[in-house]
Amino acid sequence: MKPFKILLAWAAFSMVLTGRQVSATTLLYEISGEVVGAFQPVIGDAAADLLSVPRNQQNNTVPFSLKLTVNADATPNIVNDNSLIQTALYPDAILAAELDLNGVSFETQRPFEVLSHHTSEASLELGNRPSPQTDQLVLKIAEINSASSAAQAELFSSRTVPFNQTLGGIKYTTATISIENIVLNKLAGEFLNDINLPREGDTISSEFMNFTFLLRTALHAENQTTPRQSVMVMGALATPGSSLKFTITTVPDPDPGAPTPTPVPNPSPTDSPTAPVTGSAILDQEQSAPVLQVGETNRYTIRFTNTSSFPAVGVRLTNILPTKSKKIGKKSTQGRCSGRGRTTRCNLGTVAPGETVITEIDMAAGRVGNFENRTVIRYRMARKPGSKRKRTYSVKSRVQTTVTGGPAGR
Repeated sequence: MKPFKILLAWAAFSMVLTGRQVSATTLLYEISGEVVGAFQPVIGDAAADLLSVPRNQQNNTVPFSLKLTVNADATPNIVNDNSLIQTALYPDAILAAELDLNGVSFETQRPFEVLSHHTSEASLELGNRPSPQTDQLVLKIAEINSASSAAQAELFSSRTVPFNQTLGGIKYTTATISIENIVLNKLAGEFLNDINLPREGDTISSEFMNFTFLLRTALHAENQTTPRQSVMVMGALATPGSSLKFTITTVPDPDPGAPTPTPVPNPSPTDSPTAPVTGSAILDQEQSAPVLQVGETNRYTIRFTNTSSFPAVGVRLTNILPTKSKKIGKKSTQGRCSGRGRTTRCNLGTVAPGETVITEIDMAAGRVGNFENRTVIRYRMARKPGSKRKRTYSVKSRVQTTVTGGPAGR
């Protein structure tokens, strides 16, 4: 069996931490090959047509490619560290994902949410066993039993296509195809030297590796509020002759090391031309009451400014309020905000070069202590003028809030 390697493509994205821009390393993991699925008669026709495979086939083979944008500087949660095994869980290392099925792409539409210390919508777990040598790598994205159904619906993009068939006496006009529950599992031999995230040059054999996901079809009919749904498991197992593989490529920075230009008001025709800059943005955060008492309110004002030469598209904001605080309001100068509990998610849409979008989130303090208000914004931007391909970037910000008064630890 020939070994294969994880595709690690080095890119660059910027992160704003407490108002200061910090450089971080981004990796690209790519898994590709062929998956097999059983396309049921009639209800599976829409998916078969979308993916350009024959209808009513129990073993349709579909080429696939899964690309993961990974923060190489993510901090792991250590689950085990003893003489038998080292286990590390990375609940926030994966920044974005794109699953391509025979040329049909399903992309993440918002940042992944960390649900708890050991649970997230996209997690990577590494296990290194000194003896016996049975290392493990487990990737889970949009796992049904860990992410809420409401969040699932908006995580990946979906495809709605014409259907126009009658089933059980009901005329269905359209079908929506979506994906969920992506799992990659590798358990065999010795392929990890430690529990750090694999980087370029790390080699992993294809032995005992499998990849699965769910393809969901929802049929819609006029005057029917509840669609008819069907779920199909698609997957691949790395066996001798299997097409599963990882490849290694390097994606260079479009303009490595180039400083962000200082905006010049009212440029004249004689100004020297400036090379287009991509990926650059500033996330700034301030609060009305850095120190407050239990029960008092605080307003976080979050400003996202596009300082590049290209529009930032698909701009998504995720904010997590301090522990035990209560959200009492949220609004933005652009787009729409939603979310329950301490988490706020805003779809800010497209932000043009030079534009600033302001989001305000109000909270009431509920516990004494020092807490952080965390914000991350992810967006996509063209790599160069005229290019249709876009790269995913991320900026982050944290501010500390001190709550005094009231019973400590309440």
